[in-house]
Amino acid sequence: VSGYYYPQWDFLQDLMIQVDVGQFLAGDIGTQVNVSKQFKSGVIAGAFASISDLSADEFGEGSFTKGFYISIPFDIMTVKPSNNRAFFSWQPLTRDGGQKLGRKYSLIELTDERNPWYQRPNASNAE
Repeated sequence: VSGYYYPQWDFLQDLMIQVDVGQFLAGDIGTQVNVSKQFKSGVIAGAFASISDLSADEFGEGSFTKGFYISIPFDIMTVKPSNNRAFFSWQPLTRDGGQKLGRKYSLIELTDERNPWYQRPNASNAE
């Protein structure tokens, strides 16, 4: 189960909070919280953390899954418009506990493609 929230407060502009609840790859039950910010250039930076019912002994070093990522639109570096993006992420440990199944597309990307979150800001909507 996934939920998405776009805060409407001025001090949290261009911020998305995503909460996923369910079963992870190791069979553990838990929650993943993902907070990301989109900048005027279209670059998205975010961080996530997963906490589940695995004990620190079962999970091992780190005791929960966490990481951060950055997504850069290709058209920031080219003259042609493009919807493609470069995605870089880092996780200190990659274990099954707290890990979601890797998918090419998330549900929000497929169902909410026209949402301004996934479009690079332009002069008409930039401040």
